[in-house]
Amino acid sequence: MSTANPKYWVANNPNSEITNANSQMLAALSSPAGAFIPVLGPATALPASGSLLVKNTYYAEDTTDAETFLLPTVANSTAGDWIVVQDTAGLANDEKITIGSAANGDFAVGCHLIGINVTSTASTETRDISVAGDNSVVMEGLTNGGGGAGSYVAFVFNGTAWTVTGVSRNIGTGAAITVGAGTMRFDATA
Repeated sequence: MSTANPKYWVANNPNSEITNANSQMLAALSSPAGAFIPVLGPATALPASGSLLVKNTYYAEDTTDAETFLLPTVANSTAGDWIVVQDTAGLANDEKITIGSAANGDFAVGCHLIGINVTSTASTETRDISVAGDNSVVMEGLTNGGGGAGSYVAFVFNGTAWTVTGVSRNIGTGAAITVGAGTMRFDATA
């Protein structure tokens, strides 16, 4: 093996080769608060419900209720792959989309979804943190709570699992929650 071009593997997985270029990309994409995508590029419309989301794509979410989207499997992912889904229109009460399934494997434990509630007198934050078994994110509108325009989720593949970070903004008065049951949250789906 040449020392001029060393190769590293994550967990002996041949799909997770880490080269110097990969490590520089991962350093640029990662922060202590979670994944960060520095340049999104042009927005792409979401595909039909049930479709696989394409890696390294920024989606502008404008969807109808009860749509689902799949993430690439671990075997079909490479360290540094990313996907962003942003809600540009705001979700109506109980309107929801689900991103991910058991097929993409569990998310890395400890990923954060941050809820930001802004009312006329205060701004508060809440968090949902991924645990073992979480393999999907549900984005759901809640009257005066989560699902506001600008809410997003960002997925980055770290070489062994998809990591997730996201922000849920309030819609309406902000009197209800923005992250948790009935709004943006982690979930375990089939």
